[in-house]
Formats: sequence, C-alpha cells, structure tokens
Amino acid sequence: MKKKNVRIDHRSVLVFALFVFAILFGGLPHQVKSQYQPQDSCLKMMWPNDYDVLTNTGSYNPDSIKTDSCDGSPTFGKQFAKGYFMLQFQPYYYPFDKVLKPDTIKEVSDISISKNDLKLEFQQLEKFIKI
Repeated sequence: MKKKNVRIDHRSVLVFALFVFAILFGGLPHQVKSQYQPQDSCLKMMWPNDYDVLTNTGSYNPDSIKTDSCDGSPTFGKQFAKGYFMLQFQPYYYPFDKVLKPDTIKEVSDISISKNDLKLEFQQLEKFIKI
C-alpha cells in the first residue's frame, strides 16, 4: 500500500490549537497591564522561536513570550509578550458537526458550515499568523 504525503498547514493547526485550548479552559487568560515593568534581566524566554517546518522540531514563539523570573518582583511568574489574543466563547458552543476523538486534528476549514460567523473570525485571525 502506497503512503500518501500529507502536507500540514501549521498556521491552521496553531489557530485550531488555540481554539481547543479556549474551549477547554474557558478562554485564554487575560492579563491586565501593570504599571510595573520588570528588568530585562528578569525576563526569560518561555520557549525559543526556532520551529523548523522540515524536521517538525523546535518551538513556535513568534511573540517572544517571556516570564518574569525574579523572586522579589511584583510580577514574578507573569508572562509578557509583544501581543496576544483573548478569545471568549459561548458556553457549550461546539464548532463541528460531530464529536471528535481526543487525538483528532482539525483545521479552520473543517468548522461546520452552520458556524459560518466563527469560521470567518478564525480566517481573519489566520491573516496575523506568520510562519
């Protein structure tokens, strides 16, 4: 049996992963801007931005998410980034026509036609993703 080469659109996978995370945890955490800005020496990269599409290795961190690592800092453990999204969904809002298995990966294009507004919103978000 001949294997098919399947090309994965990593942008769609990332957007979908954010979507699933938001459904499971009720939305992405919202951080209020603080008056306190930690010293640069306290900010440590959470993950490098060294993802390699060819080998499927490394981390994807385009917004350079950093964590305040200084114990005495008022923002210790808080995350800082160039930008982030806050997603809020209606309770029990399910975007697909059937229940998915836990290991299923879907793309924005797989969202049910009955949820066209949601699909359009995610397509708008995809424009901001750079790979």
